[in-house]
Amino acid sequence: MAIRAAYKEKGIKVYEARWEDVLPGLRGGTVDLVIADPPYKISKRRSRFVQCGYERDHDFGEWDHEPFDLSGLFVQIKRLLKPGGLWWCFYDIWRLDIVRQAARDAGLHPWVPFFWHKTNPSPAFGFRHPLNAAEGGVFGAWDGNDKAYRFAPGGYIHNVLVGAACSEKKLNGRARKPVWLVRKMIETSSGENDKVLDPCFGTGPVLKAARDLGRRVVGVERDPGKVQVAIRRLEEGNEDEDEQDTQDEQGALEI
Repeated sequence: MAIRAAYKEKGIKVYEARWEDVLPGLRGGTVDLVIADPPYKISKRRSRFVQCGYERDHDFGEWDHEPFDLSGLFVQIKRLLKPGGLWWCFYDIWRLDIVRQAARDAGLHPWVPFFWHKTNPSPAFGFRHPLNAAEGGVFGAWDGNDKAYRFAPGGYIHNVLVGAACSEKKLNGRARKPVWLVRKMIETSSGENDKVLDPCFGTGPVLKAARDLGRRVVGVERDPGKVQVAIRRLEEGNEDEDEQDTQDEQGALEI
């Protein structure tokens, strides 16, 4: 049975469901760009500890413990992308080979890793080691034909994006990718009225950025709370607070 969208407006469909239940029902070869942010699977149970007087936790929630079929997701990405379509997949930078292999197995072309250099990383709380100021993933295409890559005017793009992360306190404490970050990905990897897919949209930065840039967008998220936050952001249409966190947004991605 087809799943009904939880929210619709011109060019936008938002589903409150698992991607496994939605993507197989979408028509193949209709998506120009995919931006995916799946669970990184790095949580550790019972890992709370005190570090320099601060209580820390490496357990990010049940969602990061539950099974996630990354290989199956890439099979659907391959089916849904148009030839020449592009994809970005965030993941734990220590384990990007998992993404590369899943993409290759699905017949996709993983082109290069990308890295997000956070200008406001979390403090080390007294530990004398470099701050973890990087997050990243893999950027790729439908196939290996570089003549088909649908870059925006301006040619090649750098694979290092620089700018601030969102404050943890925002949007009910749910960590999220900032809108400026995904906006740059969408700007450089798609054109006006192209269709963008986010199969794990969280609180909706991709939905907002794609809509504001004149793209059509389809988003899927299983968490009802996150879906409501994303819908509220779309309905209110206000500029996000995280845009104020980075004053150098225009130079966030070298083009």
